[in-house]
Amino acid sequence: MTDNKIELKQNDFPLHISLKSPFFIENPKDLDQLIKDLQESLKEYKPFESKLNNFDIFSNRVLVLKTEKNKDLEKLERKVVKIVKKYDLRKNKYLQNLNKLNEKQKKYLEKYGDYKIFEYFVPHLTLIFNIQNKKQKIMGILQNTEINMKIIVNKIIIVDRKTKQFIKEIKFGSGDWTTLPNKLILFLKLKNLFWQIR
Repeated sequence: MTDNKIELKQNDFPLHISLKSPFFIENPKDLDQLIKDLQESLKEYKPFESKLNNFDIFSNRVLVLKTEKNKDLEKLERKVVKIVKKYDLRKNKYLQNLNKLNEKQKKYLEKYGDYKIFEYFVPHLTLIFNIQNKKQKIMGILQNTEINMKIIVNKIIIVDRKTKQFIKEIKFGSGDWTTLPNKLILFLKLKNLFWQIR
């Protein structure tokens, strides 16, 4: 099997699913209020499962593992996008792509500073970057790989992206889920949202 060995640059962060494009919060009071808003809104949530689907390549260079877009995940993504919008100082990151957007995406961009949200949200685990020259070989190896795994979503952890320090853990639902083997943790970084399997 040495023919299938491919050396690639792994993602710098642990495996993650981005729920919201990078955002920026400058004022510590805004961060405190964001935490309170998330805590309040996540009281109603219970841990839920998400199924891993299949491998794919994004932007011709990023290997991903797609996850099922179920109602629980959609609800959580919508909630987080709307809460973060109130505090995000970075607006309209995608201005150079305006001519590629449809009218609904343009409205989302204007209102939320992002168009890859709601029905355009594609949940996935980012595995490896910069695979341009190796994508055919990689997909040849993975195309017949069957994924049969579910992951559990049960908390959000706010993390400073630069220092990678945890700021606040927000659990939702009730009960002790720490014994589950495939625990999925949602991280809210000051410039991004990501989930980590550990």
